[in-house]
Amino acid sequence: MTVVPFLSLNKKKSVALRSYKNIDFCLHTYINLGSVLLVNGAKNKHYVSDIQHVRRRETIAMTPVNSLAALKSLLTATSIVHPEMNYEANKISVLNSIKKINGTTTKPLVGSSGLSIQYAIMMGLIHDALEKHPGKAIKIIVPPNCYGGTNDQARRVAACLNLVEVVDLPVDGDNDMVQSIDTILSKIAKEDSVPYIIAEIPTNPRVEVPDLIKLQEVLSKERTTAGGVSAIDPVFILDQTFCPNVHFLGENAILSSVRAISYASGSKFPSGGLCTAGYCVGNIKTENLMEKIESTFKTLRQ
Repeated sequence: MTVVPFLSLNKKKSVALRSYKNIDFCLHTYINLGSVLLVNGAKNKHYVSDIQHVRRRETIAMTPVNSLAALKSLLTATSIVHPEMNYEANKISVLNSIKKINGTTTKPLVGSSGLSIQYAIMMGLIHDALEKHPGKAIKIIVPPNCYGGTNDQARRVAACLNLVEVVDLPVDGDNDMVQSIDTILSKIAKEDSVPYIIAEIPTNPRVEVPDLIKLQEVLSKERTTAGGVSAIDPVFILDQTFCPNVHFLGENAILSSVRAISYASGSKFPSGGLCTAGYCVGNIKTENLMEKIESTFKTLRQ
């Protein structure tokens, strides 16, 4: 498969693209704004829906100020004029704000959207599991009837790797989230698998807050495999988009004693659409995992 990157794309290059049957994709990047991906040839049409799953989130992940710059360029047929801003100072301010809001001291990570953060988290955690627990099954535990983007993302990741499987976490009807987690973790422990839980607080679809003390107890419980050895402790991945200022991860907080990572989608509740980025932050127990997640960002940006 051949991917050809172009910093600029004009009609001549579009015509030339059609004449090269060995070019599958053409990537056109606009510095600081985004990119355009051209899929070449009918043989590559089946990739479109999978690409759009990610791209639709990235495509709409454009701030009003950048959208205005792009529209002005299109309407006037002139070069894009980027608004002046102090990127480094703003970045430092944002990262410090995330630490303050979450009551944490670990390094936060920021991506272009909530979905990109989810992918980075899962890719980083799977990278860690493949290194530390080679050959063991990886279980992504997620409620089946809510978190549309999260469910889709988890299943697409699982479809790429034979060792990764999605496990349904019942949270609706008469099901209690904490009890469901306890039951599933006990089963996964017997199988000697690697458990990653993705959940939201307040939980959907009932928009309720689980018993946090019991949640902490269930996540902290020591379990054993069928062979009688200590099971791998879970990582709790918390979608905190709708309660971003509640302290779950800091010193002596409710989830400080278990491996927990919190993330939020900035395009929703926190900003009212004024920003698009998503972020994640971990507690002290996940510092090595956050390093793996950060390495995923670095790889994707290269």
